Amino acid sequence: MGPKVNGFVAAALLAAVGGVAVTASVPVGAATGSRALQTTRLSSGRFATTPDTFSLGGNAGYLGNTSTSAKVKLKVTVPVLDCSASPPAPLFVQVFLNGTLKGGAFSASGMYIGASCTGTTLTYTAQLVGDDVNGATVSVSPGDVLSFDGTAKAHSESYTLTDVNTAQSVTGTGAGLTPQNLQLTVQGGFSGNTVFPPFTSPIKYSAIKVNGAVFSTLNPGGSEEVDSSNKLEIKTSALSAAGDSFTLKYVSNT
Repeated sequence: MGPKVNGFVAAALLAAVGGVAVTASVPVGAATGSRALQTTRLSSGRFATTPDTFSLGGNAGYLGNTSTSAKVKLKVTVPVLDCSASPPAPLFVQVFLNGTLKGGAFSASGMYIGASCTGTTLTYTAQLVGDDVNGATVSVSPGDVLSFDGTAKAHSESYTLTDVNTAQSVTGTGAGLTPQNLQLTVQGGFSGNTVFPPFTSPIKYSAIKVNGAVFSTLNPGGSEEVDSSNKLEIKTSALSAAGDSFTLKYVSNT
């Protein structure tokens, strides 16, 4: 398992939250919708979320603008799937720095967790991606915590993916990427199929730092995945009070 990662225009998401139109990266063929979350810091220090509905290729999570170089450190959990219904499409948990290569072409580097069901059998892959090319993999199990440490600059890239539970670790490099945004999302389904395996516990992104600062300093925009009738499928939490974590929760599957 492990689809080639292609670029798609994420202008709708960042326009909805007052950002700049950029290119984000997802596995091939996303076809469901998303609902934007306006993120506002309250006097308590916490973040409120107010949904604003629009169509975007089936992602739930956050997207934040970066500087022309970015060092990203974070942790993310491997989802626990329920394969009892044997849904035909997979689930992807994504960490991507999206930007431009030398010459101006849009590309993406980072990692993703691919999770799918074949009958009642679970299959998991955690894989690095460098400049849109799939790289080294880590064998992971449901509930494992993965640590990602990546640096992207115009003339060099380096990435490390570690399974905290097993200490298994892989590294990768890229020729150079000028990042424009950091994408932390989950995508359900692909190739026109909105069905994906339910995940039975929230997926957590935590300890998110970019260039040493917490994720909220990027003023990220969020989205929730909805189906074509605007029924909520994956719910995105507000950012934590510290601004460095959030969760994604399974709600329904259409």
